Amino acid sequence: MLELAQRSGEDAGERIFAGASQQQLDCLAAWQETSCFDERTRAALAWCESLTLLRETRAPRELYDEALLHFSEHEMADLTLIAAAINAWNRIGVGFRLAPAG
Repeated sequence: MLELAQRSGEDAGERIFAGASQQQLDCLAAWQETSCFDERTRAALAWCESLTLLRETRAPRELYDEALLHFSEHEMADLTLIAAAINAWNRIGVGFRLAPAG
């Protein structure tokens, strides 16, 4: 999900990646295989990825429960809305064959 956010525009990306190190940004595509993310960030990435891959994952309850150990219900709503918005913008971009800026 965050890899998609990285490609979707600076405003969303800047908010999502505020405070991320260059190493973390470089490792986003392989976030599950790297140790450069803390437990809280990994829980957010897992939840958002499960929403992005909804057809395959069905957003398992255990990922939601794991994320709730690190985030309030309000923060979970924010994470879910961010994932939904980024996925929507990516589908619009793909559907209309929009090329990334730069």
